[in-house]
Amino acid sequence: MEEGFDRYTFQFAELSGKVDYCAFGKVTRDFLHGFRQSKHYEVMLSAFLHRLFEEPELVSPANLKSLENALVDRANAILSEERAKDKDRLAKGRKPVYELQESEESEEEEPVLTEEELRRQEEERLERELREEERLAAREEERRRNEEALRARARQVDTKAMEEMLQNAVVLNPGHLKPKTGGKQQQQKKQVTEDELREMESQVAALMKEKERLQTVLETSEEELPAKLTEAKEQLAAVQAKPKSQDGATTSKKAPMQPKQINARAAELKQKLSKLTVERTRLALQMKAEPHPLREELLSVLQTRDEAQLKLEQA
Repeated sequence: MEEGFDRYTFQFAELSGKVDYCAFGKVTRDFLHGFRQSKHYEVMLSAFLHRLFEEPELVSPANLKSLENALVDRANAILSEERAKDKDRLAKGRKPVYELQESEESEEEEPVLTEEELRRQEEERLERELREEERLAAREEERRRNEEALRARARQVDTKAMEEMLQNAVVLNPGHLKPKTGGKQQQQKKQVTEDELREMESQVAALMKEKERLQTVLETSEEELPAKLTEAKEQLAAVQAKPKSQDGATTSKKAPMQPKQINARAAELKQKLSKLTVERTRLALQMKAEPHPLREELLSVLQTRDEAQLKLEQA
């Protein structure tokens, strides 16, 4: 019988007068009786009471009496079911269900708190929440510091390893290297020519320029990078716009150097090459450890500017 009823009728029925409400009440009474064992009983009852409280003047006294009787019957049925359970409990020497529930509720009653106690409890709760937020913030800050320390340590390890590897390195032009010879020639020191000396000087100048470019890029903050990049592009455009004759080389011929002077100058340039190579490598590793698109673009523009300037000077 229960499958034939529609519980949504009680929620969506459109009632317009006393006749509808009277019929609705009678149907409700029958439904309550038929659905007293249904899981939808509470839903239907609450829906009807909601309609009742909306416009109670439209419900007749007879309808209310019928509803009252149905509710009383339902309450008596529930009480009978509980008492049937109590018989089994009494047979086992236990208290009835309703007495046990009353005693438990009386024991679990919380004492009434004063306004001062409530205010103090609220302050304690807020203080606990504040301490918890501070603890979480401290843990996040500690985690950030640890990650930064690990990254810095990794950069230091890479830089130190490369510096140790290049500590005794000397940059030479491979085109000027000659195979070793035996006998007395192996014991004699190689005489550096003036062309080789000029090549070493150009290498020193190139390394110096590269070191300056790396230092400029690394020392520029992220906020200053856009302005620095714009300035470098303007300098490059100005260099490219100059005619070759404007910066043409007008260097006069120098007097030839003595062999001792050439050897001393070559030794000095070798030391500079070694030192500049180590410094250039260290800066390049630092640049690689802190990648940034604008820094890489700025470095490329500065390199192009210096190469264009060098071509003008050598023209």
